[in-house]
Amino acid sequence: EEGTGQYANDSSQYGNNGTLGRNNGAASDDPVWNSTTKFGSFGMTFDGSNDFVNLTDSSTFNFANDFMLEAWFLKSSSSTTQGAIINKYDNLVGKGYVLLAGGSENIKFNVHDGTGATCGAAGSRNVDDGKWHHVAAKRIKGSYCAIFLDGVMDSNVSDNGNNIVYGTTSLTIGCGDDSRNPGCGPTTNTQPFNGTIDEVVLWNMSLSNETIIEHYQLGWGYFNTSN
Repeated sequence: EEGTGQYANDSSQYGNNGTLGRNNGAASDDPVWNSTTKFGSFGMTFDGSNDFVNLTDSSTFNFANDFMLEAWFLKSSSSTTQGAIINKYDNLVGKGYVLLAGGSENIKFNVHDGTGATCGAAGSRNVDDGKWHHVAAKRIKGSYCAIFLDGVMDSNVSDNGNNIVYGTTSLTIGCGDDSRNPGCGPTTNTQPFNGTIDEVVLWNMSLSNETIIEHYQLGWGYFNTSN
C-alpha cells in the first residue's frame, strides 16, 4: 500500500518486507505502483517480462504442514501466458510451491517434495479476462490441495502427505525463481506475471472454506495477517 519507493512492506508481525526487483535501486525489473487496485490505495502492476518483488529466502515461508496462499489479481486480457502470483518453487531442482494464473491451466497450485509433486491442482475457469479475481490455494497435508476462485472451489486434488523440500530460492511475487538465476531472469521457466497483484497473504495454516468465502465477500480490511 506504500505507493512509492523500492519496498513493499509486510503488515504482519513477521516483517517480511519485499524489495522491488533484484535490489533496492530503481531498475527495469521493478513493478509499478498502481493506484487503480481492488482494495486500498496501491497495488503493483507487473509487465509480463521481468518485474518481480523479492522477499528473500526466509524460513518463515518454508511451511511444513498445512498452509494457504491468498491474493487479489487482475490478469491482462492481452496475455494468455501463465504467470506466477506467488512463488517459492525452484524450477531447477523441483522444490517448494507455486501459485500461477493464466494459460490453459487457468489457476495452478503445485507443491513439491524434491522428486515430484505432493499435489498439483489446476482450475477450470478462465482468468485471462482483464477482471479482478480473488484466489486462495490451500494444502491440507496428507489429504488434499484446493483452489478457490472468487469464493468458489475450482479444484480439489489429493495430497500424498510427503514433506515439502525447499531449495535456496527467494519467495517472489509476480515472477518465478530458480537457483540458477534468482529473480525473474533469462531462464525459460521464470513465468512473469502480466497484470496487477494486490493484497497478498501467506498463512501458516489452512483456513476453512467458509472463511475463504468471507474473505472474498468482505475483501480488503478483513484479513488478520498476524498468522
